[in-house]
Amino acid sequence: MVKRIYNILGGMQSYDGLLTSAGMKQLNGMLEDVGTVTTHLWHTYSDIYLNILDHQKDKIVIIGYSGGGAHATWIANGYREVWRDGGIRTMRTTKPRIDLMILYDPSPQSGMMDLKGTNVKRCICYHNESPMMLGIGGGKATGPMVEVVPIRIQHLLVQYSQELHNRTVEEIKKL
Repeated sequence: MVKRIYNILGGMQSYDGLLTSAGMKQLNGMLEDVGTVTTHLWHTYSDIYLNILDHQKDKIVIIGYSGGGAHATWIANGYREVWRDGGIRTMRTTKPRIDLMILYDPSPQSGMMDLKGTNVKRCICYHNESPMMLGIGGGKATGPMVEVVPIRIQHLLVQYSQELHNRTVEEIKKL
């Protein structure tokens, strides 16, 4: 079975994730032999959601760093934005099946959605107890399938943690 790995970058404005999430892009190299990896900006969560729905026969893995982690919870809850009549309307639709979510210091906490239901089989949240970034980082996933792993790393450095990357690769290999 194909493993589809969606790596959702962080960034204050999403587009800056290409520069501010270099450590997460390095993780892609570690995952090349594990599954099909694609990299996304967090503002494209609606497109990611639709792509996941198109591949429900595959093993689905979402990795999210910072804002990418918070928006991963939106995807899991079936939220997406649809353009209608010149404006945006947020819709709640089908919750996609997700085999594994791994969240790297999701942010902001206020952007996190609870993971309820049975569509997410397992979630690992690297919860930063000391993000040291003036309110950025420190988000914590909640739900019955969530394993919280406490970390204490400056928010911008979380993405470069070889220890976290190694664990992420091992958890995805187990699927």
